[in-house]
Amino acid sequence: MTEDKRLFQFGTLKRILKSKFTSNQEISKEAVIRLDNLLSGIVLEISENLNNPEEFPYSRIQKNHFDKAASSWLNIRKLILERHKIKKYLEKSRAEIDDFVYDLEED
Repeated sequence: MTEDKRLFQFGTLKRILKSKFTSNQEISKEAVIRLDNLLSGIVLEISENLNNPEEFPYSRIQKNHFDKAASSWLNIRKLILERHKIKKYLEKSRAEIDDFVYDLEED
């Protein structure tokens, strides 16, 4: 998207990003533009999903309609957390196996 056709305000995106930084990191204009492009794509995809008259034949879109149309994006956070839990479990299991192997080799 060109600068005048961005969906989100540059300053708002930059403030949101910087609010989560733990140091004095800076973010480039190009990175903020990439974020705008990503978010714009997500909004457009959800809009296209909501524009399906067979699935949403309503004149007014409600919260549950939005949740259904955005379900793939809403589930990403859940999947990331589940992946993190599995990784921790596997790391713990690996450490236990390493201890077991060490004990066997000592005997």
